[in-house]
Amino acid sequence: MVSMIHRFFVPPFSGETVHFSDEQARQMRRVLRMSAGDRVLALDDSGWEYEVELMGEGDGRILQKSRSTIESHHHLTVYVSVIKWDKFEWALQKGTEIGVGRFVPVISRRSFLQKTASIKPKRYERWRRIIIESAEQSHRARLPVLADALMLNDAMEEWASYDFTFMPAVYAKAETVSLRHVEMPQLPQKLALVVGPEGGFTDDEVKNGRIHQAIPVSLGKRVLRAETAVAVASALLLTDF
Repeated sequence: MVSMIHRFFVPPFSGETVHFSDEQARQMRRVLRMSAGDRVLALDDSGWEYEVELMGEGDGRILQKSRSTIESHHHLTVYVSVIKWDKFEWALQKGTEIGVGRFVPVISRRSFLQKTASIKPKRYERWRRIIIESAEQSHRARLPVLADALMLNDAMEEWASYDFTFMPAVYAKAETVSLRHVEMPQLPQKLALVVGPEGGFTDDEVKNGRIHQAIPVSLGKRVLRAETAVAVASALLLTDF
């Protein structure tokens, strides 16, 4: 398929016709200057890509479909300590581009907020739009899941379900291994990455993380911002060339 064709995530559908939302139809018509006969890719978050010919009024006719080969064979969940909004959104955007499969906002000792209830529904809606736009731009065929925020201790209860859980520990007094040199099996793995806020995790948080099977890791000699750590660590775990 043509590499520059525009991509749009749509709800699951059946039949040979795709219906785009009013917002998507307006974008096609007013921003992209598209009209009947032009072609786009429709993505139903199943891993399939549908080449669609626009028919007008927000509808399109399926011409062909193909299975995407973009997604990583590993599935990565990133637990991101809540940092200032613009930085957190940057982490969501870049993590989506790199291939993260699930994001979980986390409240830790040094987080920007201290209550999960402080994150309002409109904030989640904005984050989901950022994820969708980033997934379309980066040619993803599946949308990362955005989970509800958890307190760090509650998040730790999930970690036993992963094959590997990595916890960058910059300031904590913990022995670390370089994430760059961690060797994992070639078979698909279920991975978790836990990134701290500005100032990192406390010693007690890292200690408790180890009890819950997290591996303290280093991302190199330099100290990275939290949002940069999300991008760097995710790339180290997911990059497929």
